[in-house]
Amino acid sequence: MNTNGKTSEETVAAAHLRWLWGWDRNPGDPQFDLRAVQGEFYDWQDEDLLLYDDADPQHRVARSAEEYRSMWEPSSTGWQRPTTGSRTARTRWSPGTSPSRG
Repeated sequence: MNTNGKTSEETVAAAHLRWLWGWDRNPGDPQFDLRAVQGEFYDWQDEDLLLYDDADPQHRVARSAEEYRSMWEPSSTGWQRPTTGSRTARTRWSPGTSPSRG
């Protein structure tokens, strides 16, 4: 049990959900800011990281959190939830493609 009354598994699961839903965008949201939204999950001091995401169509590898940030922020304007259908529809996206209901 942690000091907040949660098990380690619950703490990790909650962090995973914060990370996962942090990428979600609603129509009208400001441009995505990786450091503001996801900053707690990345080491912003280390310059010898290997950060890879298979959603990147160019399959780039970043060597720092700042480099990773520069890969995602420019393409974030196209990330958003569909405005039609279910209020709980989520986005399934890949950069460079149109979002689709998931």
